[in-house]
Amino acid sequence: MRKTSASYIMIALATGALSLLSMNPCMAGTKVTVGTSVPANQQVSMDRIAPRTWDALLKRYVDENGNVNYAGWKQSAADVQSLETFLTYLSTANPNAQASQAAKLAFWINAYNALTVHGILREYPTTSIRNHTARVFGYNIWDDLLLTVGGKSYSLNQMEHEVLRKMGEPRIHFAIVCASRSCPRLLAEAYTAEKLDAQLTANSKVFFAILTTFNTTHRAANSSSRRS
Repeated sequence: MRKTSASYIMIALATGALSLLSMNPCMAGTKVTVGTSVPANQQVSMDRIAPRTWDALLKRYVDENGNVNYAGWKQSAADVQSLETFLTYLSTANPNAQASQAAKLAFWINAYNALTVHGILREYPTTSIRNHTARVFGYNIWDDLLLTVGGKSYSLNQMEHEVLRKMGEPRIHFAIVCASRSCPRLLAEAYTAEKLDAQLTANSKVFFAILTTFNTTHRAANSSSRRS
């Protein structure tokens, strides 16, 4: 009897959840897709993708510490559109075409960061990216914001875990950003194949310098607190 009652309860809960989702599709995690599907014969190697537009936007709205002027960016309809145009341009890349490892890494780092910034601009003003990372119901920026590249859609989580991590470059973790102050800084220029190694090294050093400064300050504050 108890098993039968439990089954009825589970069915009722499932039915209620499905009804709720049907009334409010947004609660199911509505997908937001950026970019376009490009025919295979029009796709190009990542060696040929030039991030000039992204580079100009970064130089305009990101300072040397990685802080983004989202308010100023959002106020410029032209620059919001420029970012969308750049993301659509990335759709022309063919992930399977012959390209250098550096070009592929630079491409995916730029794609990840540009899509993240686009996602924040969609929600701005917002106090935290965490406000847009629903765990059960609703939109989750890491999984529901997608960029089409070479005819396939990639979420931020897929870019990081299924593409970038598998490329064997540990310094990517100091290059891709999560739009939070606890993350590595957003470099105020686009990553390029020619400068990639120097850019990754520089951002890694900055991250550890900030981390060391934080830990030293934190220990000093704790020591002072114990003495008092």
